[in-house]
Amino acid sequence: MNKIIIFTILALFPLFCNAQTTSESTAIVGNWVSEGDSNWTISFSAKNVYVQYYEGNVIETGLYSILSAIPQTNPPFPVGSNISYLKLLNTSTQNAQYYEINGITATNLSIMWITNGNIIIFDRQ
Repeated sequence: MNKIIIFTILALFPLFCNAQTTSESTAIVGNWVSEGDSNWTISFSAKNVYVQYYEGNVIETGLYSILSAIPQTNPPFPVGSNISYLKLLNTSTQNAQYYEINGITATNLSIMWITNGNIIIFDRQ
């Protein structure tokens, strides 16, 4: 009996993780302004395109994705269950930046930049 329960949990676990990234993919769509610098805004479209602005001028464009895991970096960072990551791929430079998603609500987006651990909070416009 216990083996059946454990097998069922393990079999369904990826579905729960995928559901989390799917809901985050929907929740992130919109325009966000940084709490730390109101001149910095970022827009996420439903077609996985992002545009960053500073003082109303485009500073970066690219593709974004929400992932349940990301490639290891040097130094490595902790990877755990139920953690989602935001990948921003600058289409001009092909440079990818990774962020851990702390939370997305109707009014706030909180991410942690993997490279330096800085937490960035945005308010929905």
